[in-house]
Amino acid sequence: MKASKSIIPIQLLFDLKFAASISNDAIKKY
Repeated sequence: MKASKSIIPIQLLFDLKFAASISNDAIKKY
């Protein structure tokens, strides 16, 4: 259980970084 609870926030952090990189690329294009 502890492992799954620790993995979920890490996955969210990766998703946030991925979304941030996409938004940055979109801003650079426009």
